[in-house]
Amino acid sequence: MLNLQEALELLKKNEITSSAQVFRRWLRAGKIPGAYQNSMKEGWKIPEDGLQQLIVTRSNRTYEDGYEAGYAAGIAKLEERELALLQRGFYEFSYMIQRKEVRERASSLFTKKDILQVIDDVFFKEHRSNPRSSIEVVRLGDLYRINNFVYRENDLMLTDHEAIEDKLIDLILQESKEEMFRRKSEQS
Repeated sequence: MLNLQEALELLKKNEITSSAQVFRRWLRAGKIPGAYQNSMKEGWKIPEDGLQQLIVTRSNRTYEDGYEAGYAAGIAKLEERELALLQRGFYEFSYMIQRKEVRERASSLFTKKDILQVIDDVFFKEHRSNPRSSIEVVRLGDLYRINNFVYRENDLMLTDHEAIEDKLIDLILQESKEEMFRRKSEQS
């Protein structure tokens, strides 16, 4: 059996904690199997195997936390790289979205026809005098780019029975609706 100081030295050596207060809190919470205190005068009696269990548990947690943080950082770096590649024109797949389909969906959802002009201005004209009949959507990893707009696959919120083109049209309509509101607020 170890006393508090001996056990704390082992915890310091294993880089678990150097705080006596934290260690006492763990003891009171029963985190060290078999540890007990008969009296304040005698102090804590800590079995070595119980302390080793705590060391292994805490070491694994530190490893897992570090692994998860490293994994998240790695994914963020990959996403950043994919975004840079996508903006430079690299892609794996492409889809064509027809202007006619977008306009039909917009007409069925919106009563005001102002939205049709905004859709053309934002998505189908793009520095042209006449709108194109279709636009290309390119995909790289889980990123989709439509003109200057980039979406993540999570933004699409796809269900099993929905086509990706339908969700992309929904995003076009949402962006166009927001642009229409921006234009109206600027006019006011």
